[in-house]
Amino acid sequence: MDIKEFERPSRPSNREANAITRESLFEALLILVEKKPFEKITVSELVKRAGVSRTAFYRNYDSITQIVEERLFGLLDTLRASLAEPHYAADMRSWYFDMLTYLKENHAFMLEILLRATHADFLEMRVLGGVYEKMAKLPDKRLGYTAFNGAAREMLTHWVLGGCAGDVGEISDMLYKLQKLCFE
Repeated sequence: MDIKEFERPSRPSNREANAITRESLFEALLILVEKKPFEKITVSELVKRAGVSRTAFYRNYDSITQIVEERLFGLLDTLRASLAEPHYAADMRSWYFDMLTYLKENHAFMLEILLRATHADFLEMRVLGGVYEKMAKLPDKRLGYTAFNGAAREMLTHWVLGGCAGDVGEISDMLYKLQKLCFE
């Protein structure tokens, strides 16, 4: 018999183990948030549900909110990258439509968690960069940006809290018309 038959299976690296822990914590958070408000979830019940130790939690995060922020930054990076695509520069209405469709189809449940965990701060249009960041910084466009940001944030908040229901085309049209009204 060859000695290799008795070798132990390799353990995941620390990096792989941390990735598994983070995924387990996020999945557990999704389950818990269905049962109680985000603000009421404790680290103790989260780690129990995820099947990880408190040490593993604190090796990866300082707070439960960081779990959500990690997912949020990934989502924002995706949206920023799409906004930078040349064909959207000339057709923002299409970007709104594609963005809302993508969010509705892939992140509807997570959006409500993000909304509650960040107090809707992730809906600040400036974080997407591009046209919004520029408008927020220009003195002659700042008032228009403020109006657009407030209205868009309110509209998107209601859309998310409503389970992303409603016609994406209509919402896209409203955002596009609002942008034109506020920035032109």
